[in-house]
Amino acid sequence: MNLIDIIDRIKLPFRKDRELYKRLHHVLGFYPHNIKLYRTALRHRSVSLHGEKGDLNNERLEFLGDSVLDTVVSHILYRHFDDKSEGFLTQTRSAIVSRESLGQLAEEIGLSRLVQSQAKAQFHNNYIPGNAFEALIGAVYLDRGYGACVRFVKRRIISRLINLDHVAQNETNHKSRLIEWTQRMRYDYEFRIVDQRIEPGGSSPVFSTLLFVEGIECARANGYSKRESQQEAAKAALALIGRNKTFARRIAEAAARRTKDNAAKADKPKQKGVPPQAQQKKQPAKQAAAVQPAAQRESQAATPEKKAATRESQAAAREKQATQRESQAAQRENQAAQRDNQAAQREKQAAAKQAAAAAKQNTETQATAQNAEPVQGEGAAKPKRRRSRHRRKPAAQGEAATSQAN
Repeated sequence: MNLIDIIDRIKLPFRKDRELYKRLHHVLGFYPHNIKLYRTALRHRSVSLHGEKGDLNNERLEFLGDSVLDTVVSHILYRHFDDKSEGFLTQTRSAIVSRESLGQLAEEIGLSRLVQSQAKAQFHNNYIPGNAFEALIGAVYLDRGYGACVRFVKRRIISRLINLDHVAQNETNHKSRLIEWTQRMRYDYEFRIVDQRIEPGGSSPVFSTLLFVEGIECARANGYSKRESQQEAAKAALALIGRNKTFARRIAEAAARRTKDNAAKADKPKQKGVPPQAQQKKQPAKQAAAVQPAAQRESQAATPEKKAATRESQAAAREKQATQRESQAAQRENQAAQRDNQAAQREKQAAAKQAAAAAKQNTETQATAQNAEPVQGEGAAKPKRRRSRHRRKPAAQGEAATSQAN
């Protein structure tokens, strides 16, 4: 326990919300500084507070915490798996930060018992604890910084509740598995959002996704986010294709027909007015064009994943730059505070010197005044007696003067 935690623990009996501080300390491992951020992180939109700046709930903190959590988990996985590829790290991170995993983590650390929401919202949306977990990460980031987020996730979550090696071996990113399968078989696929609604009595939107492979509808699934609905649709499609061989043959036949149609389009009758020699020169190019669609489809299918990976790396770079700027700003603030403290100390020292000089001068003045006053007592000199102007003549001289007069 460091000095800051000791000070926070001393202040705890004087806090207004002592119980909330204690519960958050049990979840986080440290006491919050700005308790308002954590209150907001625990407030679902179903119990929003209406103010001048709009509804106050945890959705903004959830948005921030989602990005911060991705960066923190990427950081930890990069250090843990130092010999793994980018694709492996991406899939492992997706497994850790999925809604199901975050909801389970929120239950295990006791965060779900602190979330404020309506009973109907909890019934219709079982991802409220996971969303609150992301909002909590956003609150920690704003309250304590990026380093505190890394320590919280690493010490309180991964070291206690998650086995990284086990997660890496049991990857459950169904969408990635489906995309890899279609690329390997050179099939076309499409995730199509067909509906978005809010269920009666709920407040969170529900998305419906249709999954097509070679134009054949494979699955339809719902979710409280687009990503969740796509994951569920991919999961259902993989299960259907795996157990239904007839359905798998339908997809293969549709792919063969598409390839045959593309080849037929490439071998269309020659245009009128084109010389036979020019037509013969165009034959190799058309034959090559018949082979190109498969490679183009594969590259097009891989392009969204590459773009997503690029966006994630760019977002991580931006988060890192923002963290660096914040740390630099904090350093500048600390330096300014140190300069202010030094200036205050110098002023105190100057005031102390002035006070000492004034006291010394006052002491000297008092001593001088005491020396200037006449001293009465035994050791004092006695004043001289004044002599009379008329001196008394001796008696003999007076008598002689009297006899001469007679």
